[in-house]
Amino acid sequence: MKTRTSWIGFNGVPAGERRAARALGRFAAPWMIGIALLAMPSFYLEDLQGNALYAGWGLRIDALIFAAFAAETALTATLCRRRWRYLAANWLKVFIVLVSGLALLGANRGWMPIVHLLHLLYIALCSPGCWAMSAVCSPTA
Repeated sequence: MKTRTSWIGFNGVPAGERRAARALGRFAAPWMIGIALLAMPSFYLEDLQGNALYAGWGLRIDALIFAAFAAETALTATLCRRRWRYLAANWLKVFIVLVSGLALLGANRGWMPIVHLLHLLYIALCSPGCWAMSAVCSPTA
């Protein structure tokens, strides 16, 4: 089965994968947009406030975003028959998880604004087709 992929790195679950993987893709898409939207208050609390208490809450939000993206990506990849195909087709999501994890580990605190922008890029790429995901990711597609 030929799958049309995009170079952008956000392709959802490819056609021909297990029903469970495709169902998770349909279910998780709007939730992941909502979670990615948390990057805006996180950026405000972490980078635009001078108070350490607010910055701490921003880091907690970043950790929540990271955990959600990592769990959704790992679970979906686990449910796919061809895990590497799914991960390669969704390289942007994998990149977001890696950069978020490195930034949370303190690899470079200057990365957090970039991580927040990556989350917003995810929203921009996913939102237009999010509610149409049922048609794109349906088991019969």
